[in-house]
Amino acid sequence: MDMGGGRLIRIMILVLVMVLVWKIWDYSSLPVLEPPSFNADSEIAKGIPSNLQSDQEQNSVLQAPVDEEHLLQETRTPIHKLENDSDDENKEEKQDLKQMAEQTVIRPVYKEKIKDVGKESETMKIKSKKMEHEESINLDKKTKEKAKKNEEKEIKKGQKEREVAVRPTMRIEIYYEVLCPDSRNFIMKQLTPAYEKLKDILQVGLVPYGKAETQEKNGKVTFDCQHGPRECEGNIVHACVTNVIKDEAKQIAIVHCMIDRNEQPMVVGKKCVEKHGENWGKISSCVTSDKGTSILKHMGDMTHRLKPEVTFIPTITIDGSQDDQKNILKDFHKVLCKKYKGPRHPSC
Repeated sequence: MDMGGGRLIRIMILVLVMVLVWKIWDYSSLPVLEPPSFNADSEIAKGIPSNLQSDQEQNSVLQAPVDEEHLLQETRTPIHKLENDSDDENKEEKQDLKQMAEQTVIRPVYKEKIKDVGKESETMKIKSKKMEHEESINLDKKTKEKAKKNEEKEIKKGQKEREVAVRPTMRIEIYYEVLCPDSRNFIMKQLTPAYEKLKDILQVGLVPYGKAETQEKNGKVTFDCQHGPRECEGNIVHACVTNVIKDEAKQIAIVHCMIDRNEQPMVVGKKCVEKHGENWGKISSCVTSDKGTSILKHMGDMTHRLKPEVTFIPTITIDGSQDDQKNILKDFHKVLCKKYKGPRHPSC
């Protein structure tokens, strides 16, 4: 009985050894399996733990989209080989590899993120186009405003040119002396009223010299006036007024004021100049300096150049002509209206 039991044990040991040898031979005959040809970043190729899966998915946002079908085919190819070349004992291992491959391929999260980035890009494009549209509108407004201003300027310029063309001016020159009664009468009763009515068509020049004479000895200039030294002093005051004060209307108003009582030229000159809001100091400096003498000498040169020569004071020229002096002294306004070459003036 004992021998039978020991024999049974030896047979069982022999069977186990044979089974073990067979298993070893069976495994050695299997083909060498290469790892699946996944991408460098796949979890199966590198054996990345599942707990690092979320980090890899976040990094994949910056990569180009993956062709899921192509990757699935590459993943399934080695699995198909395993199913054909191995026996039933490796089915569980094959199934695990297949599940891992399928889980690795299907990861659409990063595509959703890329879609979000695309939406943001489209939003930025829309905003950019909107800003460009607004800027173009603003530019159009500025361009229109500028064009409108230019048009208004051109209209005003055209109006002025038409006014100049429609209302040409006449050049009037009054040759007079300050203590001459006829000069006083003409300036106060003819020149001032006519100028007030026709000043928009007149250019008036005052020449206070009359029948005086200019003398030069040893570089010094002196004057010999028809009504004496006081008149020469008054002529210089009037000459300085016409030189210092540029406003034509004020010149005529101050001369009108002074010639009314010109016996004391400096006193009445100060009073009349300040009455019309001008600086008497500048005129006084002109009178007492060589400047006043030089201006009066120039006035004398203008008077002596007249053709025909002066025979009566005052002498008035209209556009250089001395015609119709009698009627000028009688009704200056009427003569101006008659001689004016432009359209009829409202005051005529």
